[in-house]
Amino acid sequence: MVNSIVSVVMPAFNSADHVVEALDSVLRQTYKSFEVIVVNDGSTDSTGDILAKYENLIKVISTENNGASVARNIGVLESKGNYIAFLDSDDIWHPDKLKIQIEYFEENTDVSMVANRREKFIDSHNVHFNKEKSFGAASSLDHYTILHRNPIHCSSVLIKRNALARSNLFDPRTKGASEDTELWARIARTQTIILGNDILSWLRDHAGNTTKTYGFRTNQLNSLNIMEKYWSDDVKAIKIIKKICEVAVLLLPMKLPIEWSLMSQKNVS
Repeated sequence: MVNSIVSVVMPAFNSADHVVEALDSVLRQTYKSFEVIVVNDGSTDSTGDILAKYENLIKVISTENNGASVARNIGVLESKGNYIAFLDSDDIWHPDKLKIQIEYFEENTDVSMVANRREKFIDSHNVHFNKEKSFGAASSLDHYTILHRNPIHCSSVLIKRNALARSNLFDPRTKGASEDTELWARIARTQTIILGNDILSWLRDHAGNTTKTYGFRTNQLNSLNIMEKYWSDDVKAIKIIKKICEVAVLLLPMKLPIEWSLMSQKNVS
């Protein structure tokens, strides 16, 4: 296996309750050629104190609170790896996550970005890591699929550095689920993204998830309006985005997260 450096970028905002488990899931990776960059995004709890305990193992950048997109961009710009991996501060990885994805890249050199399936969890003690994990059956994702029903969990992504250089970073104006969707779709428009079928990341389901807030829904609606302008030259993409906007408006007053999967109830062609 080629000893390529992976830069793990983690935005952290008031993550004191969960950041230790997230960091430990990185530090126990079987693939050891990595650096960890945590962007403390203006936390007001004890996140900073906890991160200080890892001072010899990670790089911490403290900023004002600007949101996950800006925090991730800062982390990428400070990184030096050939590959970039993203991990949210309340999620966790399978111990072989990086190893499996790097091996896939080595066997498929034309691929720019890989991701794998994720699973939700409440208590990390109930997460059982299967030692026989692999990349799994893989499928290529085009930008329409991503816009329509984004299947990519940000914490599962590993992307070549030069792929980000070609497509640019997260749009700081986009927030909510749209910040990920917009970038992955932009990359898929000109480069190859592969989704593996095995579960290599776990998404923590807890009361503090931003997807459960009214602010998340308003941010997502604003982001969709921004995306409409970017994709104005693609009639099919605009049709998909407009339909998602309709769903977002309907759900705005509800105490439920906007689920992109709602779009699957009606095909868009």
